[in-house]
Amino acid sequence: METLDLRKPGFRADPSPELSRVREAGPLCRIEPFGFLGVTRFGDVLQVLKNPKLYSSAGLEAYFPAIPGAELFSVGRTLIGMDPPDHARVRRLIQRAFTIQEMAAWEPRIEGLTRGLIDKVLTGGPAFDLIADLATPLPVRVIAAMLGVDPERGPDFKRWSDDMVSVRSVQIATDSEWRRRREREIAQSCTEFTEYFEQVIAARRREPQDDLISAIVRAADEGQIITPAEILSLTRLMLVAGNETTTNLLGSALMALLRRPEQWRALTQNPELAANAVEEALRFDGPVLMLTRRVTQDTEIGGVRVAADTVVMPMLASANRDPRQFADPDRFDIRRDASGHIAFGLGVHLCVGAPLARIETRIALAHLAARCPDLALADTPPVWLDSLILRGLKALPLTRTVHVPEPMAARPAGASVATL
Repeated sequence: METLDLRKPGFRADPSPELSRVREAGPLCRIEPFGFLGVTRFGDVLQVLKNPKLYSSAGLEAYFPAIPGAELFSVGRTLIGMDPPDHARVRRLIQRAFTIQEMAAWEPRIEGLTRGLIDKVLTGGPAFDLIADLATPLPVRVIAAMLGVDPERGPDFKRWSDDMVSVRSVQIATDSEWRRRREREIAQSCTEFTEYFEQVIAARRREPQDDLISAIVRAADEGQIITPAEILSLTRLMLVAGNETTTNLLGSALMALLRRPEQWRALTQNPELAANAVEEALRFDGPVLMLTRRVTQDTEIGGVRVAADTVVMPMLASANRDPRQFADPDRFDIRRDASGHIAFGLGVHLCVGAPLARIETRIALAHLAARCPDLALADTPPVWLDSLILRGLKALPLTRTVHVPEPMAARPAGASVATL
């Protein structure tokens, strides 16, 4: 069985060669530094995702001990770490807010926010950072409005979210001094997150508003068997699902487009291709590398025996590049029919924020293509998110051509504007 080391130099910048190597070698691989089994092929990943009874999401905290002071940020404390029927009970409280129909009602507001952020870019110089200037503030402002919290706290929301998704990479870090520093930072973020949202929850209990937190608090008060810890865990999930997913997807999508000028040109000439570009970007370089499941009884995956209590990692990024499912999978083509990809997972744990991420990324790509057709990657390399499980950029430096208007011809002395 081949080994895939997530810490290997170059893996974060481009995981596809290593994913291809282990996928072609067999249906399973050994994933380091976790020591778990990676499920490499599309059909087998589907088998895992479709069967939550055999491949459980619960009990994983035993394999990922919480960072002291940041227990709320552990995977076992979220909807992601639940199985049916508890999972269905809790997910129902937020599912309605993220339906395609509900998200469509947000489109005008997302359009307005996108225009405003791009206006700001266009009034600046030729260099900007897509992540800092658009891919982060757009989803943060949207999810803040949905939750009913202060959008001015956006930088805090982003910092808390980034710390939440970096927990696993910190837990296995070999640099002990760096690990201890990051553990302190993550614990501090957890404290700040808890204090802030406990105050918001208490305020909504006193004076309900038309927002998601009020809806969750109302459901709890009406006896829908939800605990204070579950309210905080749902808030945490919505914060991450509402901003990390879009930020990562938009950054990866635009980088893939700009690395292939013919694809970017196709989008600038046909901005209506934006929706298809989003699906191809999800297939080609989605925001989640892999998930984690615990096998509940002896079984087989791809003909290989797997014992009960083995932890397996269905590798979404590998499955979406499987040539058994997608022709010429390493070619990025925004005209491809990418339907059937599993970038957002599948089944009961299908990403709740998927409709929102799709709409935000589609609108942002269409606006960038229409208003900034001369975008290019800067010489400064991109910076990747500090996560072994999620895939996204912390910085994507770009440049654009700034068109300086030609000076107006000098008027003859004594001439009026009307005569010129």
